Amino acid sequence: KVLYVEDHPEQAERTRRALQDGALPFDLTLENSLLAALDRLDRPEAGQFDVALIGPRLAQGDGLRALARLRERSRQMAVVQIVEPGDQQAEETARQAGVDETLALDEDYAQRLPVVLQQALDRLHGAPAPGIDYRSLVENAAAVVGRVGADGA
Repeated sequence: KVLYVEDHPEQAERTRRALQDGALPFDLTLENSLLAALDRLDRPEAGQFDVALIGPRLAQGDGLRALARLRERSRQMAVVQIVEPGDQQAEETARQAGVDETLALDEDYAQRLPVVLQQALDRLHGAPAPGIDYRSLVENAAAVVGRVGADGA
């Protein structure tokens, strides 16, 4: 379940369509303000959310303030912060604030959204990130190179 906090109707619709059309199933609940999202989290009938998706331009405070208030409530959920394209400072600030993933609001947003949400969930549940662990590869490169013989075996 995804709690999506977004105060721009056009962006909310774009996100809804991206998740509806995607291969991964996500149950999206939209709130158009931080206050409404926090109220929903306080209602027991709302159930538990797995991910909070926070829009970049909330009318009632920025997304990082939303993150702080969500974390304040001790909710065990992943948080994905949408950022403006190219805003490296916003991405860095979001990461320092404890966001699990950031997602740029660019032309690839709709295609990347389901994948980024799944990555945030995987990280929350302790699943290893897919792909190559380059740090481990580099740290162990000397051992690997030392094992290769002259014949390449």
